[in-house]
Amino acid sequence: MSNMAVALMGQGRLPEAITSWERAVSLRGDCPNWTNLAAGYRMVGRFDDSIRALKEHALVMNPRDGYAILNLGMTYQAAGRPDLAIPYLERSIPLLPPAEAEVARQRLQMLHGLGTPPGGR
Repeated sequence: MSNMAVALMGQGRLPEAITSWERAVSLRGDCPNWTNLAAGYRMVGRFDDSIRALKEHALVMNPRDGYAILNLGMTYQAAGRPDLAIPYLERSIPLLPPAEAEVARQRLQMLHGLGTPPGGR
């Protein structure tokens, strides 16, 4: 189910991907599925749903999941809340592989220097 959601997202079919992830978390609500669902919600502007999926599910299951923490920071950034985004982006860096940690660093630089990009992406 989550593989299908990833494929749908890659095709730009976000509503269908979200529906697929919603089914996936109902069958197997693990941290990666909740994190992916939250990312989908963020991409379509459903910031409250994204934050809820991360804080009430993904991070309850694994409070040190770098991807979930990064996604929470990205969601707050996209929602226009840099004050809430910065601590999560900072916290994610030591928990992520180098490429993803660099994404967090670049977002932090943007928030500290240039402001939030349109859409938070």
